[in-house]
Amino acid sequence: MNYPLVIVKFRDVIQDSSWDGPDKVNCPTVTSVGWLVDHSDPVKIAGTLDDENNPCAILAIPRGCCLSISELSYETAAPKNTPDV
Repeated sequence: MNYPLVIVKFRDVIQDSSWDGPDKVNCPTVTSVGWLVDHSDPVKIAGTLDDENNPCAILAIPRGCCLSISELSYETAAPKNTPDV
């Protein structure tokens, strides 16, 4: 299966253990890049695809936290003649 490469912007949770009041604590906006495995709830992106194109290192993001999902375009280069490791 081919997975589209995407950028996901989402609001993350935060817990602050300082003595600051609630007006000083805000949820950060985070940007992650990965292969889109599932666009339902939760949205799942893989940070890695193994040799057989299986998704690994999955990040699951609640759909309600997602601000945007943008597909990226890219080209893969032909492998160079490298020795086996």
